[in-house]
Amino acid sequence: GIDGMPSQAWLRVFPGALSKRVAAVGTAAALATSCAFSEPTDDGAGALLKELKTKLAEAEAQKTSQKEAQQRLAEAEAKKHIEADIQKRQWLWGKKREQRHELEAVPSWKSWFGFLPRSVLSPDAWRPLTVFERVQVTHNTVRLRFNFPPEHYLDGAGLEVASCLLVRAFIGKKKADGTHAAVIRPYTPSESTIGYLELVVKLYPEGKMSQHLGSLQVGDKLEFKGPIRKLPIYQNEYDSIGLIAGGTGITPMLQVAERLLRNEEDETRIHLIYANQTADDILLREKIEELKVDYPHRFSVFYTLDRPPQGWTEGNGFINSQMIREQMRFGFPKPSLGLMAKVLICGPPEMCKALCGEPQQFRPVRGSVAGKSRSEKFGGHLGALGYQTSQVYIF
Repeated sequence: GIDGMPSQAWLRVFPGALSKRVAAVGTAAALATSCAFSEPTDDGAGALLKELKTKLAEAEAQKTSQKEAQQRLAEAEAKKHIEADIQKRQWLWGKKREQRHELEAVPSWKSWFGFLPRSVLSPDAWRPLTVFERVQVTHNTVRLRFNFPPEHYLDGAGLEVASCLLVRAFIGKKKADGTHAAVIRPYTPSESTIGYLELVVKLYPEGKMSQHLGSLQVGDKLEFKGPIRKLPIYQNEYDSIGLIAGGTGITPMLQVAERLLRNEEDETRIHLIYANQTADDILLREKIEELKVDYPHRFSVFYTLDRPPQGWTEGNGFINSQMIREQMRFGFPKPSLGLMAKVLICGPPEMCKALCGEPQQFRPVRGSVAGKSRSEKFGGHLGALGYQTSQVYIF
């Protein structure tokens, strides 16, 4: 007690002393609403002190749980905003897919020529076409024009976006009966219209088919089959498409670019990065520059060369992550666009490996991303930049 006053009597006289003590540790607000103390009994002050300690511990626990609850609430709100953004993008993507129409031969032929031509080729049978013109583009590249038969002079090849044709020649290993095995390769025409199609072929020293095509002369025949659909691309399906091409890999890139750009109802922006060894190796440059002039707000190009000439002002060396990141400033799609962005690649295996990692890593990306999560990343320069498998397609 104080001055001989018993503890019980002191507590009756100074009931607010302990409340001030509790307020000193920052829990007065909690105790004001939750602590209702009864009149002390004859058991002494020990029971009351024990009750106070219990209430204080409960208040501290409540304070901690409130902080945890607020933290969980903040995390839930952040997750909610992220999920809402993803759902919004997916909804926009879905609406575009609902409103799309396929950019294939049917609407294009009708709008350009006013009628729907038949396809001279078939995906189920081989059809021979005759070389009408042969042009030596560079020291190791030729352009071959194949005319359709007279009865099909108003027909087309039926190519869709993006698709290719198969060519066949019996130039493989010699069989026991004296014939040769067939060699089959895919090619994307550099041009396909009513009456003819064109192939631009780069001649590789060890390439059986390319060497055979390089030896063809006017009047020779080559068997075709197709078209073979590769990647369906629809009107306004993407906000932005990035094209990365090496050498003759430019042909499927231009097939996509031309069809999208020449559709007046399509607003997709396209940025091309085109790699070659020298300036003379740049194929179809006139057509590329024509697209730049005709569609300056939707189509842009960046060339890079292994051996640039003096005074060259564009890219120098192989395509890398720094080069791609720099081109994002000029229209190359950023990975943050998610489903609204697509990167298409066609070129030598070494280029694909550098962009997407080891073959076992990028093989699932080629042609299909089946079996891979939309959010799964892969290797190479594109993987380092944050692109996902669903955003990349290798021809």
